[in-house]
Amino acid sequence: MTDALSKVRVGKDAGTLTVSPEPQETSAYLEAPHEETVELPDGTEAKLRCMEPTMEGGNYGPFWEGSFEKQGYTFTLSVALSDPSGDVARRALSTTVEVPDEG
Repeated sequence: MTDALSKVRVGKDAGTLTVSPEPQETSAYLEAPHEETVELPDGTEAKLRCMEPTMEGGNYGPFWEGSFEKQGYTFTLSVALSDPSGDVARRALSTTVEVPDEG
């Protein structure tokens, strides 16, 4: 597996999926007032957080961030907060499955 940055789409909502060999640091300009656990189909637990800016004028608006670790990599899904319930991010995480390499 290599580092990757992919755009993902769930229905009409778009998000970003990043894969990194190390967990990403949360910006000091963001806080998570809501956090929950989402189970992936293989039993892996993902952390889903509603991220909000701590000050005005920054580059971030509110968004949902879901992350989990698998095979030494951290997968992070970010979805804009157009859905305040978090259902889009929760659904995307709960249907995440590994696709085996061909060959």
